[in-house]
Amino acid sequence: MRIAPPFVAAACLLAVPAALLAQATKPAAASSDAAYIRKAEGGAPFSISKDARIARFDKDGNVNVVRDGSNDFTCASIPQMGIPAYCADKNAWDWMTSAMSRKDKPSNNEPGVAYMMQGGVHYESADGKIEMMPSAKTHNVKEPPHWMLMWPLDPAKTGLPTRPNASGAYVMFAGTPYAHVMVYENPAKMKNLAGKGSSSKS
Repeated sequence: MRIAPPFVAAACLLAVPAALLAQATKPAAASSDAAYIRKAEGGAPFSISKDARIARFDKDGNVNVVRDGSNDFTCASIPQMGIPAYCADKNAWDWMTSAMSRKDKPSNNEPGVAYMMQGGVHYESADGKIEMMPSAKTHNVKEPPHWMLMWPLDPAKTGLPTRPNASGAYVMFAGTPYAHVMVYENPAKMKNLAGKGSSSKS
């Protein structure tokens, strides 16, 4: 059946906005991914983050890969946990994915190392206890740039304190399976493997 010219013109007019929308969406998404990648890379020295996998967590704790990587590290921005940028080796990434998916304990069977070169915040109750997630009973406390050993060391056996202190190291979430060691040393000031220092593009 032959379509009358007015209907052809109308169909064309309806198709044009859809095509334009499709073209406009792709650059916007790419721009959003590029900005996210830059933010996530800021978690660790660029010598690490430039080759790291970049990922996002959705609201259910599922991982969505934004960029593939070629080393053992994954970087992400995790604002729902007060983390501007987090870069972790495989074991420390397993620790974080367990936390984000609300598992009873981390899935890593060996210690892992993670960097938070942009610092972050933790959630603290009125009596000074650090909680994993914010609530009506917690307030935000800023954390300086630091790195972490993601392994549940026992403060009673190691002698490490359980709250931020002048020594620059403590066990966060002590007494839980998610206990880990915080070290207040800015990764931006660390030497890379080539011994030439490191910097971030963020």
